[in-house]
Amino acid sequence: MTDSALITAARQLSSEVARLRFSLPVTHVYNSAGTFTVRLRITDGSGQTASGETTVTVKSVTGRWTLGTTANFYDITQNGSSLTGTFSAGPGVRTISGTVQTAAPIVSFTESLGSVFAGTPNGDVTVVSGTLNGTTAAGLTRQ
Repeated sequence: MTDSALITAARQLSSEVARLRFSLPVTHVYNSAGTFTVRLRITDGSGQTASGETTVTVKSVTGRWTLGTTANFYDITQNGSSLTGTFSAGPGVRTISGTVQTAAPIVSFTESLGSVFAGTPNGDVTVVSGTLNGTTAAGLTRQ
């Protein structure tokens, strides 16, 4: 296939089917955690086709996370690639908002007072190692 060939595809994401024209790579953001079957069939400009299927497991950062060894914690809700929640430190509670991305840093959010956390979770999403305001942080641990 030449670089100038048009590519069309039928992409089936669980029960959702999307027919589209696109450039590679193909990405999709799931709105919930779970295990999904992804099927992709590609047809080039001359009618040649190729297809494949794989299973993907999507994990979520929704939950309560402690910051290092402190009693401070984040209550985070993930909806697709968006994060919202609160940070509790002593008597104060601050709101947070951020994103989950496909490239590092995977998780990033800002507290209402301006602190910024950015990090990457481990494989089973129980620890997120990263930086707080640009300085290496002790990380977040799922409770």
